[in-house]
Amino acid sequence: MLASVSWISEYEGAVVTHFPKLSSDHCPLLLEILSGNVEIRRKKLFRFEALWIKEVQCKNIIEETWGLEVQDGSPMYRVFEKLKSCRGALIAWSSMGFGNFATRIK
Repeated sequence: MLASVSWISEYEGAVVTHFPKLSSDHCPLLLEILSGNVEIRRKKLFRFEALWIKEVQCKNIIEETWGLEVQDGSPMYRVFEKLKSCRGALIAWSSMGFGNFATRIK
């Protein structure tokens, strides 16, 4: 495993464990960051809300974004990019039309 000097100083106390090779020529690694002052940010999960189905705009947004052409990459990459575009468009549309569900429920 490689790390720059700045990374090593930022994550002082990190430990890498090398596990044995099993069925491939690669060996798995486990990186543990032991420092308590490192904050791990996770991307918020996207959840398609069932009530969106009742909205005509939802269908239009999906059709419009799915119809955008992705030029480069494998077929799976293009599907991934289309899903990412739909996700972004639906999040933007939902925040304008419905607001934040979690905040409204609390």
